[in-house]
Amino acid sequence: MTTVYFRGTRGTPELPLRALARERYGFPEERLAAGGALQVPALQGAQTLAKAINDARDARRYPESAVRAGELYAAALVQEMLRLIVAYYLSAHPDAIARAYGRLEADLGPDLSATLARYVAVFQPKLVARGEVTPDVYLTGEQEGLSNKQVAVESLILLHFANVNPALGRLRDLFDDSELQETRYPDLVTGLEAFFAGEPDAGEGQKLFDLLRAPINASPTSLEGQLGSLRGQLGALGLGGLEGLELSGLD
Repeated sequence: MTTVYFRGTRGTPELPLRALARERYGFPEERLAAGGALQVPALQGAQTLAKAINDARDARRYPESAVRAGELYAAALVQEMLRLIVAYYLSAHPDAIARAYGRLEADLGPDLSATLARYVAVFQPKLVARGEVTPDVYLTGEQEGLSNKQVAVESLILLHFANVNPALGRLRDLFDDSELQETRYPDLVTGLEAFFAGEPDAGEGQKLFDLLRAPINASPTSLEGQLGSLRGQLGALGLGGLEGLELSGLD
């Protein structure tokens, strides 16, 4: 099978990050991606981030709230592997996200733009966090040939799966999507799943959302189990691009 490599493969996996969590934990700007996500490096870098979380949570007094560095890094790896599956699918079907956006626009009307603006306000890209642009202005831009609105729709797929993954429960306040529930975000996610259900299979005879859901269903509370399932999925798809990730940083 031909191995597919992605130009956008990241050496450092990321987790979605709410602005409120960024402020609470005081994550340094150098640990933030341009899109606002938290970059989680292996080993000492993950330990530093975990310490910031545990200090803010007063984990010495409330040890049940403590986060381990390996847990944080494994969670980011799960999200990165899911992102690779989405990237693989969209590389094979390059017009899919534009058509999905068109379907959402037809179904949700102006509520779609309002939902995306709220998303960018809650999960702030660096330009928005710095106050250089408003969410509405940010969404008029583009990156790598895609409008920022389409990029946001793609990111919302990964945000949804982070929030429904029980194994990420202890980290959920980093990317809690409850601030989006007042918008048409639930309808947006439902609409995306319906759209991709009518598109070609993503692999292993499954539609895109089913393939993304499979590792969570197989090991609902185990990050290690999910990583094992995802490695198998990526291998079956012939996916390369994990070479830069420190898979030994899970201890």
